[in-house]
Amino acid sequence: MVKPRDESNSAASATRRDPSIQSRVFSLIAIVLIPLLLLFTWLAAQFAQSQRRIIEVERLAIATNLTNLLDRQIAETQGILIGLANSEALRLNDFDHFKRHAEVIVNLLPKFRAIQLVDLSGHIKVSTNGTPSHFASDEGRRKSIEPVFKGRAMVSDIFPANGDRPATYTVSVPVVIADMITYALIGDTRTDALNGIFVQAGLKPEWVSAIVDRHGRFAARSLNPKQHVGHFAARALIEVAKMPNQAGEFENVTLEGLHVVNSFQKSATSEWTSVVAVPKEILSKPYWRLMILVVAGGGIIILLSVALASIMASRISEPIRHLRDMANALIEGRTIPDTQLKISELNEVRTAFKTAVSKSGHLAAIVASTGDAIISIGLDGRIRSWNHGAERLFGFSPEDMIGQTKDPIIPIDRAAEMQRHLEIIRAGESLRTETVLKTRDGTPIEVSLDMAPIMDSDGKIVAMSSIIHDITSRKRAEKHQRFLMR
Repeated sequence: MVKPRDESNSAASATRRDPSIQSRVFSLIAIVLIPLLLLFTWLAAQFAQSQRRIIEVERLAIATNLTNLLDRQIAETQGILIGLANSEALRLNDFDHFKRHAEVIVNLLPKFRAIQLVDLSGHIKVSTNGTPSHFASDEGRRKSIEPVFKGRAMVSDIFPANGDRPATYTVSVPVVIADMITYALIGDTRTDALNGIFVQAGLKPEWVSAIVDRHGRFAARSLNPKQHVGHFAARALIEVAKMPNQAGEFENVTLEGLHVVNSFQKSATSEWTSVVAVPKEILSKPYWRLMILVVAGGGIIILLSVALASIMASRISEPIRHLRDMANALIEGRTIPDTQLKISELNEVRTAFKTAVSKSGHLAAIVASTGDAIISIGLDGRIRSWNHGAERLFGFSPEDMIGQTKDPIIPIDRAAEMQRHLEIIRAGESLRTETVLKTRDGTPIEVSLDMAPIMDSDGKIVAMSSIIHDITSRKRAEKHQRFLMR
C-alpha cells in the first residue's frame, strides 16, 4: 500500500529551503548594485589615471619651461659678453679702458663674479677680480674655452665652491679682431643666480627640481641648494646627464631618500639637464582617494540599499502574511478577512480567493444538499470526508466514519471487489459500476458507484472520490418488470 505524503512536513521543509522575500529583495539589490559599483570603480580608476597623466604632462611641461628659462639666462649672458667683445677698446688694444667697461658690467649685474679676457696661449689679459695670470694652469677652465677659439660660444660645467669662492660656471664667447679669433671673453657666473628659476618655471611646492651639468653636478636645486649645488647628484641622475637622450622619464631616490618619478629635458645651448621630480606618494594620491571614495561611498550606498531593502521587504512580507491568513481561512472554511493588501497583484490573488470561496461554498452546498452519498477516501483506505447524503444512506455520522476504513459499509463477500476498485483508482483511472453495500443495521442496498482519483497540485494521486447513489428501488422495479414479462 502506498503511504500518503505528510503535507505539513513537506511544506515545512519547503519553507526552510526556499529563500525569503527579504533575501530575494537583497538579491535584487545586489544584482543591480554590484554592476553599478563596478562601473563606478572603473570610472573612478579612469579618473585617477587621468589625474596621473595630467601630473606627468605638467611635470614635463615644467622641465621644458625650466630648460627654456636656463637657455634664456645663458643667452642673455652671451649677449652681454658679445656686446662687450665688440668694444672699440679691444680693437685699439686699450685693455685698461676695456677693464673699466667690464667692471661696470660686473658691478651692475651681480650674477657675474668676474669677466676675463684670455688670449690663444691661455694668458689672462684682463680680469676684473685680480691681477692677470696664466689661465692655462687651470685644466678645467682651459678645456672649457678650447671650443671658443674654434668659433663656438661655450658654457662650462660647474666649478665647485672653494673656500670663499662660490660654485660658478663660465659662459665664453669668441672675440674676433681683423677677421681672426684673437681672444676668448669669459663671464665667470654665480650659480646662485639660477635660484629663482624654479618659481618662474611654475614648480609646485611639493615637487623637487634641479639642473645638473654634463657630468651630473648640481648647477641649481630647489631643495637644499646651499648643501648640494656644486656637488654630484645621485647616481641615476648622473647617468641621465651623460646620456645622449634629449628628454625622457626615470625613477630614482633623491639624496634625501625621497622616492620620485622624474621628467628631464636637456638644453641645446648648454647641454645641461633640467629635471623635475614628483614624489611617488603624490602620484599615488589619486588612487588612495579612489580607494577611500570607493570604500566609503560604496559602504554608504550598500548600507542605504540594505536599509531600504529591509523596509521594502517588510512592506511586501506583511501583505504576503495576510494572504497566507486568507489561504488558511479558505482551507478551514472561515470568512476571508476583508483586508486591502496594498499590492495590486496580491489584491488580484485576494479576489481570486474570494471567488474560490464562493465557488467552494456553492459546491459545498451542492454536496451537502444532494441525496447521493459523496465521500473521499485516502490511498490508505481511510475516509477523509462524509456528507449528509452518506449519513442518510448508511446511517453513520461523519464523526463515526471520518478517519475510519469503509469496512462498516462493505459486505464481507464484497471486500475483494472493493480492493480491486482501489487499485484501479491508484492507477489513475476512473470507475463507474454497480455493487452492493450495507447500512448500519446490516441491510444490503444496491448502489451505483462513481469513483475518480483526486490529485494534488503536482499531479500526484492523493485520494479518491466516491459518489454513491441508491438504486435499490430501481432494481426492485426492474425485477418486478421482468417478473411480469415472464
